[in-house]
Amino acid sequence: MMEELRRRLEQLEGQLADLTLPDAASSSAFTDVAEREIRMQAEQHMRTQARLVEMLTRQLEQAEQRNRQLEAELAQLRAASERQPVELILDDGSKYYGRVKNGRPHGPGKQTDMDGQKKIYEGQWAVEKYEGVGVCYHENGKTKKYDGQ
Repeated sequence: MMEELRRRLEQLEGQLADLTLPDAASSSAFTDVAEREIRMQAEQHMRTQARLVEMLTRQLEQAEQRNRQLEAELAQLRAASERQPVELILDDGSKYYGRVKNGRPHGPGKQTDMDGQKKIYEGQWAVEKYEGVGVCYHENGKTKKYDGQ
């Protein structure tokens, strides 16, 4: 067993002696190869980045176009809602049915409780407030004419 280990050690020492450090010429060749490889990887990375920029630019253009379409649709809906009555839920939870301006009660309209069963106010509105002529409906069943702000 010891003899076998000595033989293996001699083999390894022989192999080690055969190994030599690269001389300056082979070292330069290795550096050139490594430099070319790094350049190729950098160029590929730049091409990949350029493709990503193109893809993101297209996506941004599509998103901006869709945004313009949606803004146009919203403007049409707002214009239509200002001409036609709509139903809204007001901040206090009551319902409003009437005309709106910029998404807020404006013009003739009616306010009811949450269930839509009991009237609270019917008349003119301006920027989400009673304005002009209208009628207030009280809990006790009485009504009161409203004229003003």
